[in-house]
Amino acid sequence: MPPLHKAAPDNRRIDECAVPAQATGHPGGARLQGHLLVAEDNPICAKVIQTLLCEQGLTLTLVGDGQQAVEAILHGRPDLGPDLILMDLQMPLLDGYAATRRIRQWETETGRQRRLPIVALTAHAFEQDRQRCMDAGMDDFLSKPVLLPVLQAALARWLPGASQTR
Repeated sequence: MPPLHKAAPDNRRIDECAVPAQATGHPGGARLQGHLLVAEDNPICAKVIQTLLCEQGLTLTLVGDGQQAVEAILHGRPDLGPDLILMDLQMPLLDGYAATRRIRQWETETGRQRRLPIVALTAHAFEQDRQRCMDAGMDDFLSKPVLLPVLQAALARWLPGASQTR
């Protein structure tokens, strides 16, 4: 398993995953492409999602709370920004709901052309949890433990250039 990386203070992308092409479990052997920001405070969950994403041929930056996720988006370099955010809901300092609202507010205030997809990643799997995520501005919802085919489908739905329609 690749080592667990955290975002550098200046939010540089610091963790390229190198996985042989045959390692991917994506249907038809196709590999997804993109850079993800993963906001997850639980080290075990972070390692699991890191492994799953790296096996799909993706790069990622891991942060440990919602405040770090917001800072990575608001103060990061646009050329190194993520294509998608996987956002845990229950985190210290700033939870996933509040972090998402701040990111959406920033997008509105700056006139951002493309809305950054934010996918909830949570152990809370009830319909009211899903609705609360949508109300906060998230685009999709994955429950933990995440199943690989479900993760692949969500990534294909939201990553730019994916073949599936949204």
